[in-house]
Amino acid sequence: MLTTNRPNISHAVIPMVDSIKNLSNLDFLVSVPFHPPMSYPPKSIIFIDHKLSTAAVARYLNARLPEAVRHVFKFRHLHSSMSTEHNEMVFDEFRKSDGFVQGIVATSGASTVTVPG
Repeated sequence: MLTTNRPNISHAVIPMVDSIKNLSNLDFLVSVPFHPPMSYPPKSIIFIDHKLSTAAVARYLNARLPEAVRHVFKFRHLHSSMSTEHNEMVFDEFRKSDGFVQGIVATSGASTVTVPG
């Protein structure tokens, strides 16, 4: 397993309000209001400890995006219980500089992904 300590990776740690179940702790990832010509958030991988929480976090972040932006920017979730084909598809789309997947919400299995520089 690769370390996440690589040249094109930045780590962010934020103080939590209440607990991880308070999804507003992640509001900094998608500013509201969000409208062009604001730049899209940078490619992001959000690590979550619990598999079932990955989908809830991705849904929450996608809901913060304006409808007009959702066709070019999307958070996707994945974890080890999902099919290899699905996970590879998400990673492949994430790796593309112009890919639809700009954010991944995942368990530690995503630490093997390489981020475009």
